[in-house]
Amino acid sequence: MTMKSILPTGTYTIRNASTNEYVAVQGPVKAATLVGSSDGSAENAAWVLERLSGHRDKYNIRSFAQNSYATANWEQKTKANALTFGRDSCPWNIRPTGYGTYVISPHADCSLYWSIIKNAGNSQALLTNDRTSTVHWYLHRMSA
Repeated sequence: MTMKSILPTGTYTIRNASTNEYVAVQGPVKAATLVGSSDGSAENAAWVLERLSGHRDKYNIRSFAQNSYATANWEQKTKANALTFGRDSCPWNIRPTGYGTYVISPHADCSLYWSIIKNAGNSQALLTNDRTSTVHWYLHRMSA
């Protein structure tokens, strides 16, 4: 599989390589959380990756369904639930791993990575500093 180091702006699904779950938005905008979902065709599992001008691997990640952004809650940085959702954009570094997957990190702190954690039968998308296989993601482009 050929990896693109620069992803074109477009609509993508984001699927965890370890759990095969897609990141999806759950709930209304003001109280939405990012969760794992087995349905990659659902509108809430579609994400617009917007490459920021002048940057090779920096993107905004916006929900197609709710037109709001994946963000990092820096006040909760040391807790597992620091991946949040809101109206303000947050730049993310998206880098190929060389294994057909990508890692996603907040531009402000590249020591943290998107991950999926199962908790009581549910999966939640979180930030973690544990760079294991749960931080590897498949990005499938749905449209331009």
